[in-house]
Amino acid sequence: MVYKKVVLYILILFGSLFFIFKFFLLDKNNIIISSNKDFINETFINKDKGCGIKENEKGSRKKKSIVVIENLKNIKVINGIFECTNKSIFYINNSQNIIVSNVNASKGSDNIFQIDNSFSIIENSNISFNTNNKCIEADNGIIIILNNLITNCTIAMEIEKNDGSNFVAVVLLDNTFQNIDQNIIRCYDNENPEKSNIYLFKKNNELNGSPYFSTKHPCLNEINIEENLEKAIKDYNFEKIKNLLIKSINNFKET
Repeated sequence: MVYKKVVLYILILFGSLFFIFKFFLLDKNNIIISSNKDFINETFINKDKGCGIKENEKGSRKKKSIVVIENLKNIKVINGIFECTNKSIFYINNSQNIIVSNVNASKGSDNIFQIDNSFSIIENSNISFNTNNKCIEADNGIIIILNNLITNCTIAMEIEKNDGSNFVAVVLLDNTFQNIDQNIIRCYDNENPEKSNIYLFKKNNELNGSPYFSTKHPCLNEINIEENLEKAIKDYNFEKIKNLLIKSINNFKET
C-alpha cells in the first residue's frame, strides 16, 4: 500500500513538472541559429504580455528574441511563423551573408527585425504589427529588404550609423508597405549627421500613401538601383552586391 502511494506521488510530481514545462517553458521560444534552418510547417508563438507594443519592451535581445543569428556567415533561415515577444522577433548581429526568407514574423515590442553590424537579405516575408515603434531597425552594415509585405507599424524602418565605417547601405526593392502610420524609413548618422554616410537604394516599392521620409531624420543620399545590382541581389551574390554598392556610392559622391 505504501509502495503504491509512493508511485502515485512520483507520477503526480512528474505530471506537474511536465505541465509546467509545456505551458511555461515552451512558450518562451529562444532559438539560437548555428546552421542553415528550414522551419517549414512550424509555428513559434510566445505568450509575452503586451507583445508588439513599445511600452512593454523589456529584456535582452539575445535572450528574449525568438530567433537569434549571431557571429555567423553564409546562413539561410527559411519558412516558419514567429510571433510575440517583448523584444525582437529576429535578432541578427555581427553576421555576414545572411538570408531570411519566407517567414511570417509579427508582434515584437522593440521591433520585428533588429539587424546590427551585418550583411543580410530579408526577402519574401510578412513583417507586421508593432505599436509606437518600428517594424525593422538596423545599426550599420548592409541591409537588403526584398519583396516583403511590411504592415501595421508606426514606422517601417529605422537605420543608424555609429561604427566608423565608410558607409551603411540600405536597399528597398519590390516591397509593399501597408498601414504604416508615419513614414517608411528614418536615417540617423550619429557620426556625420549633416552629410550622412547612409545610402538608400530604392526601386519599385508600393507605399500605399505613406511617405518615404518625414521632415525629421530623412535619408539624405538616395540612389537608384541599376539592373546589374538588382540581378546580383536576386542571385544572392553577396560579393558582387557589395562591390556594386561601393561603385554606386563612389559615383554618387562624384556627382
